[in-house]
Amino acid sequence: MTHAKLSDRIDALEQKRVAMFEKLTAYDHETLNRKPSAEAWSAIQTLEHMMTVEMAATSYVKKKALDKTSARKTGIKQWFRSLMLDSYLRSPKKFPAPSSVVPVLTQASLHEIRRQWDTVRLDMRNAIKDMPEELLSHGWFKHPAVGMLNFKQMLTFMEAHYDRHENQVWRTLQAMA
Repeated sequence: MTHAKLSDRIDALEQKRVAMFEKLTAYDHETLNRKPSAEAWSAIQTLEHMMTVEMAATSYVKKKALDKTSARKTGIKQWFRSLMLDSYLRSPKKFPAPSSVVPVLTQASLHEIRRQWDTVRLDMRNAIKDMPEELLSHGWFKHPAVGMLNFKQMLTFMEAHYDRHENQVWRTLQAMA
């Protein structure tokens, strides 16, 4: 995969995010921060989780990239694990989020979440752009369930994770109506 193709995938993910935030401006602060039940996440908490996952992934990539010799080229094993992860995320099955990416905010503004996520997304784009092209197929991102993934596989995960939780945001807001 090339920088240009990875950039196109980030652009597509960014377009979805921008469209979602535009639609979310129709909701007031209280509705966005209200939880449908004690154990459920509010729409804002779901957005925080989505952003935190991208931030954690980017931080890991940047730390790992400090030693460009540390990553190994990914193979069929990682391809299969990535495929299974994508299928799992696109299924209706629920599973708990790792504690490191569970939302911590009880109240937040849509504007603040968007501003923070803008920074995270730019940071992710730069981390990929700064990687030499011949190393893009190496494992730079460690997913807690499936292990090391290359940038293409990481973005496949990000897309499936984003779609899953965007649907959760809309279900939560529908429950609040």
